[in-house]
Amino acid sequence: METPVSKAKAAQSIEDFRNSSFEGRYDSFLTTLKDVSSLPSQRLQAQYEEQWDLRKNFIINEETPVVVPPFEQNSESMIDELPTLTPFIQRLKFFKPGIVENARQKWGNFEGSGAPKYIESIEDAPCEELCYMVGVVYTDQPLKSETLDSFIKEHWVVAPPPRNINSEVANIFLEDESGQVELTGNTLKGVTLISGVVIGVLGIQNNPGEIEILDLCFPKCVAQEALEIHQSQEPKYVALISGLNIGEDKASSLSLELLKDHLCGQLGSIQEQNFSSHIVRVIFVGNSLAKLQREEVENKAKTKIQGQSIFDGKPVKELDMFLEEICESLTVDLMPGAHDPANAILPQQPMHFAFFERAQRFFTFNSVTNPHCFKLDGVTFLGNSGQILDSLLQLSNIHHRLQIAVQTMKWRLMDPTEIPPENSASDPFIIRDCPHVYFFGNQPQFETTLIHGSEGQVTRLVLLPAFSETHTIVLVNLNTLECHPIKFEHWLED
Repeated sequence: METPVSKAKAAQSIEDFRNSSFEGRYDSFLTTLKDVSSLPSQRLQAQYEEQWDLRKNFIINEETPVVVPPFEQNSESMIDELPTLTPFIQRLKFFKPGIVENARQKWGNFEGSGAPKYIESIEDAPCEELCYMVGVVYTDQPLKSETLDSFIKEHWVVAPPPRNINSEVANIFLEDESGQVELTGNTLKGVTLISGVVIGVLGIQNNPGEIEILDLCFPKCVAQEALEIHQSQEPKYVALISGLNIGEDKASSLSLELLKDHLCGQLGSIQEQNFSSHIVRVIFVGNSLAKLQREEVENKAKTKIQGQSIFDGKPVKELDMFLEEICESLTVDLMPGAHDPANAILPQQPMHFAFFERAQRFFTFNSVTNPHCFKLDGVTFLGNSGQILDSLLQLSNIHHRLQIAVQTMKWRLMDPTEIPPENSASDPFIIRDCPHVYFFGNQPQFETTLIHGSEGQVTRLVLLPAFSETHTIVLVNLNTLECHPIKFEHWLED
């Protein structure tokens, strides 16, 4: 039977160990304790607000979201119809009071008999008299060819080279519930107008059904919630990532591993890991999966079938495992894009949780709509996966993506040409609140600028590059709205 060791003897043994031949170990241990501050710190947190009043506008049907895998989509449902006024009446009613107020402030100070008169309905516009009115723009573009585009999508034939359908002279009309009038004049030169934009016009009707424009008035910039800039506080970042294109041949698995380790704080030196701990949320902005390819296959009868889509579930599983590891450390918002398994027409509904067997087990995983809006620490974010800019470039006389994105803020419409869904709560493309950060995913390169409103509003506009092409993500500082692109380069071949 063993004899119990007394407390005094145990204390003496510890003192003897301290003074034993292991000299310096105790001092080394104390030195290590002093360096604890150099170890990776705990991840910072940010207060999240759902912004349901805005997000509900992106939900087509809350109870049964429309989620159609891309290999089951009917190309006939993707045919774009010519814009008509009827779907835009709600938009006109929303913008008209504000534009009329702006127009009166801008043009209502004229004195004498030449003062312009406000006309409520276009059909009541007088001849040879200065007046102003509000309506919806419609551009009749001769190069627009919906039938050819739908045929190309359905049969996968070689399309002609891309061309700007606004390169030829387009007739511009202004419409409301009462009628339509054509807009003319040199004032329209250099002005970007696209179907669906609501504007006010000042002009004279010299010929019936034709108004010579002297000036234009756009919607008033909406008020913005005040943002306090905290230079001295610890920075908090939101990671914006688009175009992973998992399943694509040129998508680098090594770059994806570097990205995952960086987000989870497992990459680089202690300083770099401390920096990663300041990332509070990750937004994947569309095209997380590669575009589905169609190819000829042989069925059991050995007959060739053209244009049949071959769905490979491996990329979905890879994305699921990729998200699972990130969700262990961070909150993730996953937006659908043009390549992802969701409905093709905007607003795209959240990708179904059944695709993400592993990631959905974490409360930090959120499958959201496209467009998407949210608020973190008082900073409002609004963005989409980038299909909007692709279509607007074809319709406008502007060839620079950043300029087109700035114009959408001026119009207060993310996508003027898209017809609002009949079963949506309201027009989902209206910018109802001025965001602090406004982003577009899946662009050729990273670009950013600050948009300043007439009443002190400041919006950080960000164009996000596709990660599969550039290996670049963008971090937005919640304290200062500054952007920091990070590129994950490597010199190894997969």
